[in-house]
Amino acid sequence: MNIEETLIKLLKAPGVSGYETLGGISSLINDMCNKIPNVSAQQDVMGNVTARKGRGDKVILLEAHLDEVGFIVSKVNPEEIQLVSIGNIDPAKVIESSITIVNRQNESVDTNMGENLTCPYFSGVSIGDWAFFKRNIIVNKQEITSPALDNRVGCASLLDVLRTIEANDSYTIVALFSTQHEQASELSLVSILTEINPDFAIIVDAAYAKPVQMENWTIPELGKGPALQLIGQGFIPNGQTIRLVEDTAKRRGLPYQFEIPDSKSGFTDAAKLPATLPYAVINIPVRDQHTAYSMANVSDITTTSSLVTAIVETIAAAK
Repeated sequence: MNIEETLIKLLKAPGVSGYETLGGISSLINDMCNKIPNVSAQQDVMGNVTARKGRGDKVILLEAHLDEVGFIVSKVNPEEIQLVSIGNIDPAKVIESSITIVNRQNESVDTNMGENLTCPYFSGVSIGDWAFFKRNIIVNKQEITSPALDNRVGCASLLDVLRTIEANDSYTIVALFSTQHEQASELSLVSILTEINPDFAIIVDAAYAKPVQMENWTIPELGKGPALQLIGQGFIPNGQTIRLVEDTAKRRGLPYQFEIPDSKSGFTDAAKLPATLPYAVINIPVRDQHTAYSMANVSDITTTSSLVTAIVETIAAAK
C-alpha cells in the first residue's frame, strides 16, 4: 500500500476528539501498524495507539495526533439543531458544509450546516450526539481534497516510516498516534511519555499553507516539502536540533520549508513535551485546515517520511 492509498484509507474513518474509538480511526491505525513486519502495536482505552519497532536502547519517539475537529449537539429544537465545535472551527467557513451526525444508537444522518453551526431538525438526534465533516475525498494528481487532513497526513507519514525503516539493535522507534489533540488535552501524551522515556522526539503535524497570509509570518506552500516549525504556542525547538534537521535534509537532498507563526499560534503537541527532551517539529502543509475541503499534496507526505527516516538514522548513528 503506497502513501496515497494509506492516506485515503485513513481519511475514510472519522475520529473527532473524544470519539476516536467510536469513529474507528484508532482501531484502524492499530490494525495497520500490526500488519507491518517487525512492528508491535497496542491501543489503549482512550484510543491512543503505540507502535514499536527496533531493539536498541536509544528510544526515538515519533508522534502524530490521529483525531480531527468536529461537532457535538448542544440543543435540539423543533426547527433546528444547534451544534458547538470540538476543536477550533470558524463557523463562517463551514456554512453549507456537509456533516454526518451520529446518535446514541450509532445511526447516522447527513445534513448541511447552516449559519452559526446550526442544521435542520432530524428525529432521533439528541443533545450530546457527535458529528463530523462528511467524507468527500477528491484526488487530482498529487493533490487530495478532504476533511481531516489535519492530521491524517502525519499519520500516513509515520505509517510509511514504520513500513520502510529497518529494525535493528541501535535504536527503538516508538510511533505514538495520539488522541484529543484538537481539544489541547495533555492527558494522553503526558502519561504515555512517562512510560516511553524517549531520548529524542519528532512531532509530525499539519502546517498552515498558502494562500493564507499573516503579517510577519512565514507560511509554507503545497508541493514544496515539509515545513520545519521554528516557534509555536507554548514551545520553541532548540536551535541545535533545528540545525541537525536542516543538515540531514541537505545531505539527503530533501526539500524543506519553514513555518514561523507568532508565539500565540501554531499549537502542536510539542508544547506538551518535557523541557529536557530534544525534539523537532516537522509539519506537512495543509490548505484550509479544519474545514470540509482541506487540501494536501502527496509528495509532501512522502518527503516527510523520508526526512523523518533520515533523522532517525542520523540520531541512531550519533555517539
